[in-house]
Amino acid sequence: MPKILFPTDFSEAASRAWQYALQWASKAGMEIITLHVYELPDLKGASHLHHTLEDFYESIEANELKQYRKALAEMQAVADALGFKDIKTQHLLEKGRPSELILKIAREQSVALLVMGTTGRRGVESLLMGSTTSEILEHSPCPVLAVPGKTSFDGHINHIVFATHYAEKDKPTLLQILGWAGLFGAKVHCLNIEDDNNEEPAAQNLSVFKEGFEDRPDLDFHLLLSAESEAAMIDFGNQHQADCIAMVAQRRSFLERLFNYSNSRNLAIHLNLPVLIFPG
Repeated sequence: MPKILFPTDFSEAASRAWQYALQWASKAGMEIITLHVYELPDLKGASHLHHTLEDFYESIEANELKQYRKALAEMQAVADALGFKDIKTQHLLEKGRPSELILKIAREQSVALLVMGTTGRRGVESLLMGSTTSEILEHSPCPVLAVPGKTSFDGHINHIVFATHYAEKDKPTLLQILGWAGLFGAKVHCLNIEDDNNEEPAAQNLSVFKEGFEDRPDLDFHLLLSAESEAAMIDFGNQHQADCIAMVAQRRSFLERLFNYSNSRNLAIHLNLPVLIFPG
């Protein structure tokens, strides 16, 4: 049975991402592995307080276990309320560096999808800029679904925008996206945004790329010419009522600029959308 890895800190952002993990698991017949990682404070300089430190660490671990059990009960209550009580789930509580353990378990369990909530004031931008998640995105063996804390999910994904340069190497990613989209009956909108100087080569790339994908009602291709790629992406997402953005990890710089643009312009839509990021 394919598996979803769901790292959680039990925050509100993680709670929203939990709904995506449940829905994805239900649609795809997947098992969910939840993972909570905690770190003990480094107090090496106080080694002379050996017994006091032992008591201190033991109290932290006891509190972590108490909070962990409470949070798991709340997560199960959410799953039951949404009609997902029969989804196979296993729970892991680990001590150590979050990024190391997330990647280790993802590899050991041959995870098919990693679902993560984003925290902090800046949502996905914060996730992409954070060192822990940057490490996960760089080394993850599977796609990562990053869910902003302000995302509202109604259980439906109808439109996915795939940001691509129409390079041949993007075709396997597109096939994966179509597979995920099929679970929800979603349409995939491939989008490349170029400036006017690149119109001819970009059009040629599009023509070659779409070969073999003709006559698919669940797929279309777009080439937009714009000097402001971030604004063009936001407008496109609005027009097509996007529910999710997909891209390869190598295009993270564009995604960072996109969310910076959205927040700085204070637009009506701040792209509070999940982003499905595939290994580069």
